[in-house]
Amino acid sequence: MLKSELASIKSSRNISIATSGRPLVTKSHNYESCSGYLPGECWGRETSIKLVSNFANSIPDMKFNIKEVLVAGDRVVVRGGVTGTPAGELFGVPHTGKSFRIMALDIQTIRDGKIAKTFHMENRLSALGQLRAK
Repeated sequence: MLKSELASIKSSRNISIATSGRPLVTKSHNYESCSGYLPGECWGRETSIKLVSNFANSIPDMKFNIKEVLVAGDRVVVRGGVTGTPAGELFGVPHTGKSFRIMALDIQTIRDGKIAKTFHMENRLSALGQLRAK
């Protein structure tokens, strides 16, 4: 997977789930996205699409800017910056009109040219601090 393909995915409203013409996430029932290792911290393709869509609706100007891409075998590691201004309450913080800027890391496993598994981490604590700042 090339950096330009990842850039088109990450800049879309569907983040790393699909593009308008060609889904880049496998349609297989084996797709998994994880934010940790505990029960409930991994989910399938349809839940991933819903989660990303909810964030896109909650933060309509959300942008993901790729800062670095590393490729090792069937893995692609993406370090990026996420910016946005919530349209309402986010993570329990009332709407203030403030924006945030955080780092996000994704480790993607590629199978047959599509994303088969994602580990995603972002610095939500930083976003909370920025949104709550006086």
